[in-house]
Amino acid sequence: MWLSRHVNCRERLIYPQGLNFIEVITMCCFKWAEERMKTLRWYDISLIKLTTFAFALMIAKLWAGILYLDWYWYLVLAIVFALIPGYKFYFKK
Repeated sequence: MWLSRHVNCRERLIYPQGLNFIEVITMCCFKWAEERMKTLRWYDISLIKLTTFAFALMIAKLWAGILYLDWYWYLVLAIVFALIPGYKFYFKK
């Protein structure tokens, strides 16, 4: 399996805590993604943000109904989405 080449994930074969096959593979994929994220630099993260912004603009272009919301709904969404990363950045050690 391709995943075994990238991640030392023995949980695939031994199902801990009653997990099923899909849950174990998902855990392995997240572990692999976390290891790969450690190789990213600050400008790579910036490029990911710009890609997300461009994708959001494409969605707004294709689905014009989303742009009819009042401005404060976008502010509320931005604050809600920023709560967990902000907490982890400023308060969690």
